[in-house]
Amino acid sequence: MKTPALKFLILRLLEEGPKSGYEIGKRVKEILGVSYPGSVYPLLRWWEERGFVKKNRKYHLTEKGKAFLKELEERRSEYLERMKKDLLALARALNDPEMERLVYYLPLRERIGPDGMVMLANFVELLMKCKERVGRELRRLEKEC
Repeated sequence: MKTPALKFLILRLLEEGPKSGYEIGKRVKEILGVSYPGSVYPLLRWWEERGFVKKNRKYHLTEKGKAFLKELEERRSEYLERMKKDLLALARALNDPEMERLVYYLPLRERIGPDGMVMLANFVELLMKCKERVGRELRRLEKEC
């Protein structure tokens, strides 16, 4: 699967430093929870053909790749800021304080980084499972009383 997200994730991983294709594949699986064994190397070659990535012993970003990621980050930040303003206006128009509170979490990634986001997502998933379990237990107790 050659999704745009996977394409850009590969560049982001190389931003951390040189990596082998195997290391990239392993990190992709850690982050996305799914491995893409038939996609990582073709995407690395695709980036290499365009001059964004170079391979010596390991793959690394070229200056062109670094500049591209910097530009991409600037665009993403501008987009998130516009989206945040629009969502905040919508939350206020709908008089929805919960939605308004959630809008303030949009810049969270900058504070805790991509690994922190993965950890946070796992924590939220665990909380949701606990909430379901507690809910079932409460319903059971209500029936007994």
